[in-house]
Amino acid sequence: MAKPSALKLDLVPRTLWGHNLRSSEHGLGPQRWKALRRRLLNEAGGKCSICGSSDRLHGHEVWKYEEGLKRGKATLVRVEIICWSCHAIAHWGNTVRLILSGAISHETLMALRKHFRRVNRCRQVDFDRRTKRALSIHQRRSEVEWEIDWGPYQDAVAEAKGARTRWRERESTSEQPPTRNDSDAGPGHHSPARCPACNAADSLDLIDEDSDDMSEGQASDYLAGMFGSSICRECGHVVDWEV
Repeated sequence: MAKPSALKLDLVPRTLWGHNLRSSEHGLGPQRWKALRRRLLNEAGGKCSICGSSDRLHGHEVWKYEEGLKRGKATLVRVEIICWSCHAIAHWGNTVRLILSGAISHETLMALRKHFRRVNRCRQVDFDRRTKRALSIHQRRSEVEWEIDWGPYQDAVAEAKGARTRWRERESTSEQPPTRNDSDAGPGHHSPARCPACNAADSLDLIDEDSDDMSEGQASDYLAGMFGSSICRECGHVVDWEV
């Protein structure tokens, strides 16, 4: 069995915000990301790769940074399945903003600090020292322009970008959407007409998603029906799609 990863503060440079695998503009897009996350969850046995918890599991991107004075290369090394607590600590800069806005309580802050000490078997002074160092590195890296290397996901990202380009080309040359009438515009706009499992026609009901958890671009794509999930009334099969 692989040794659990150490819990580290892994702040993403500001110049790379939004450049992630879930992004509809730069990466796989939400639906392909969800499929990848499901596969990784199965491979991880439904447990956090750092602390072993099964509570609120997330997909966490691990990046390697090769930085120069003005430019650098950011390489995606892997995607890990980790719990909410480990994820909140890894992205400590974002967590601090949520704390300052009141979205995360003081009690949760104390619990996160305790979680870091327990997982890494260290003292609070160690956490404070690592936090200070991580914030300093983050500030320096945020002044750098980054070239992105998607690492093992390079081909999948290229395929997703190609699919989005083809969809935009179809939209620009066709007065009618490929699968729905204009009156149906909105979430689910490009849902398949048939269930791919049982081939039943017009049997797919949209599964509503909370657009508040999406970026502005992702929410716009979702509301335009560019991606989504549906469930078949006939066989219960869940269909994820993205155009």
